[in-house]
Amino acid sequence: MIDFTKCEIDPFRAYAGSNGGKISIIYKGSHYMLKFPPSALNVPDMSY
Repeated sequence: MIDFTKCEIDPFRAYAGSNGGKISIIYKGSHYMLKFPPSALNVPDMSY
């Protein structure tokens, strides 16, 4: 598993859509999109 916590966030790239949050990071010189799941409103114990 790769730890992205220390990666630089690219504030100039934006992603639209409603399926959770998305950010652009720079990892080893390349741009990547990280997607985060929407919160589980009906199942509070669900995790990813």
